[in-house]
Amino acid sequence: MIKLTDKLIKEVEGLREENAIIKERLVQLEYGRKSSENSSLPPAFDSNRKRETKKKNTTTGRKAGGQTGHKRSFLKKVETPDHTIEYHLKG
Repeated sequence: MIKLTDKLIKEVEGLREENAIIKERLVQLEYGRKSSENSSLPPAFDSNRKRETKKKNTTTGRKAGGQTGHKRSFLKKVETPDHTIEYHLKG
């Protein structure tokens, strides 16, 4: 009977130590890593978020800027404008 009691006491002590380790690990997992989902941090601070890459114009095959064959349009110059704005630069 004494051997069984000693064995059970050792097992309980081992389980308590294991339980303390598991509780500590749980605290680290739940509260250690803050992200935008579990705190007030913005999504830009998430360490594991996927960064969006800039979209390239390879989908259409066109180059940037005005396309060939497009009719150009400009403002026409007039002799007497309706109003003028003067800008004075400091310096």
